[in-house]
This record gives sequence, structure tokens and C-alpha cells, in this order.
Amino acid sequence: MSMPKTTKPKMTLGRLAAGAALGLAVASPAHALFGFEGVRTMRDADIPADAPTFEEQAIRYYKQFSLFEADRMGDWYDAEHFADKGIAVGHGEAPSPEVAADQGITDPLHLARLNQAREALMHVLTTDGPDIAPKASAFALVSYDCWVEQVQEGHQHQHIEACRTQFRDAMTVLAALDAVDDPSVVAEAVVFFGFDEATLTPDARAVLDELEETLDNPDSVAMRVVGHADRSGSADYNQALSERRAVAVADALTNMGLTVREIDTLALEAQGETAPAVPTGDGVREPRNRRVVVQAVGQSTPDVVVVGAKDMPALESTLW
Repeated sequence: MSMPKTTKPKMTLGRLAAGAALGLAVASPAHALFGFEGVRTMRDADIPADAPTFEEQAIRYYKQFSLFEADRMGDWYDAEHFADKGIAVGHGEAPSPEVAADQGITDPLHLARLNQAREALMHVLTTDGPDIAPKASAFALVSYDCWVEQVQEGHQHQHIEACRTQFRDAMTVLAALDAVDDPSVVAEAVVFFGFDEATLTPDARAVLDELEETLDNPDSVAMRVVGHADRSGSADYNQALSERRAVAVADALTNMGLTVREIDTLALEAQGETAPAVPTGDGVREPRNRRVVVQAVGQSTPDVVVVGAKDMPALESTLW
């Protein structure tokens, strides 16, 4: 079953110019006679992996997904659909993630997961996400659309899980970068914990050591510490667990000589299970939600350093 195609965005002169600047050609009328001109246009788009803007990254990922559908799956109608979506973003259209119910998906579990995921994704896309983390925002967008498409087809469960995992990986990165738009935040680290644990592991201590090493003048910053938990267990228990995790990290930072702001400034806080990096249902164990986010605040610098990036997922598809 293929997804319904959407109407191509109106190509004004301004949008055509913008699209050309992003490496998108404009199909000629003769070209269009053969059909699937969107796929042909996207095939010629040349966007580097380190492109700096959300629009460029969205084109790049939609190109990969569109060509996967055309060349490997033989599904040219879905390929054209997603090529058109990439072209629309390149020409300045607001991204429009698929709506699961509109694609004929009726399974309650899939609907619940996809609706929750879309809500989280729309928050990213309509706030500062594309500016703060253009690559992760674009990867989340296209991976979500991939997830919807694979659920709608319903017969390739490995593809469903691959797209879902990619989306969750992108949201993990976005959660880690959630407050990087604060100009006073100059370095950030994400420390992970074991299930029902509030004890720092050797890997966690190494991340904090790396954070300290990134600071030019540690005496000029204060540390903001926020604890989190996954959704297994009760909300009250997870709130207390996230507090213990935050305190464990704060104690370690204090022992390293770094200043942790007082709790009444809300710099040391715990959010329990209320702000997961990866959206899940209640009662679900998710390692990437068992974390403490640490930010260095107050040092004047034009750059923000994200510590522990090696622990963050790679933003490249294993499917397409």
C-alpha cells in the first residue's frame, strides 16, 4: 500500500531561487512528462553531510529515503511523495510530518506511539530545534515519516523498528541539546545511569572529567544540574530517583572544585519521568531516559561544547 501523494508546493520565484541555492534543480515541462520528476530532481541534489542548515539536512535525508523507496523497494509513488516533501522544505515550506490517522493506520498501539512521537516532533520543529540542532531535527523529521510509512505498509517489521529507532535516536540528541540556545550555556554533558541506580559509573565520571577539561576558566562558571528518570515505576518514585541522581552528580562536581548553584535558583533540579529524552509509554524501561544533564553557565564564549557526544547516537540511517 502506498501513501497518498500531496500537492506540490507552489513554486514562486523566491522559492525557486532558494531551492536552487540548496542544490535543487527545477524540472522542465518535458522532464515532467515522464513522471516522478521529484525523484529525478532529488537524485541530482548535492548536499554534503556537514551542511549547516536544517533545510539542507532535510533535503539530504529525504533524498536518501526517496531513493531507497525508488531504487531498492521499487515503490516509486512513495518515493515521489517523499521527494516532494524534501523539495517543499528546500523551497521554504514549513515541514509537515505525516499524520498517522490520515494514512489509514488504525492499530491502537501504533497510533498511540506515532501520535505521541508527532507531538514531540512538532514541538521541536515549531520552537528553536531546527536552529539549535539542524541535523538532529531533520533526521527526526524524516525518520518519523519513514516510521509512519512503514507502519502503514505493515509487512516489514524490521523496517518499522529501524525507522522508529532512528527517530528515538534523533530525539535523544535533541533532548541532550535542549537548552543550548541559552547564550549563557557554554558546555553541556549528559550522564547516564543504570536501571534504578543513582551511583555514578566510571563512564559517567569520565564524562564529568571531560566536561571540566573543556572549560577555559572553571572559576567563572556555575553548574546547572537536572536529573531525570525513565517511566518504569511510579511517578513519585521516579521523582525521588531523579533527585538522587542529580545530587550524586552535584556532589561529584563539588568534589572536583566546580560550583553547583543552590537549589533555590532552580539550577539543581529533578524532573522525574516528566521530560523523557525518548518518548515511551508508562512503565517502559528506557536507558536513554535515565540521565542527568549538566550545563556550565556563565563563561563568555561564542561556542557551546557538548560533552559526551561519543555517547550520542549517530545521525545516519541504517535502513536508507
